[in-house]
Amino acid sequence: MRYASRILAVLVMMSFVGAVHAKEAADTATLTGKITKVTAKTIILVDADKKNHTVRTDAKTKVTLDGKEATLAELKAGEDVVVTPNKGVAKSIEATSAAEAKDAK
Repeated sequence: MRYASRILAVLVMMSFVGAVHAKEAADTATLTGKITKVTAKTIILVDADKKNHTVRTDAKTKVTLDGKEATLAELKAGEDVVVTPNKGVAKSIEATSAAEAKDAK
């Protein structure tokens, strides 16, 4: 009986660790694309597969443009963007202006 209890305890710990790792992976997964529209609380982007995504933001979303702190209102259609995480409310939005992206090529 003690052996079964130990095995059960190990299995419970393993499932907890797995859930933590899954959440961490979800929090760091990114969505990459090109901005097509910016509103007061969202950006709409199109990915490499031509699929549209609406990204929600809130007061905690960190926005950068060309590596500098920015506001959502400063983002423009045509800019390249990386959003973290790729689902739910964005924690960070890293945009690169069209001129900056052109200079990098």
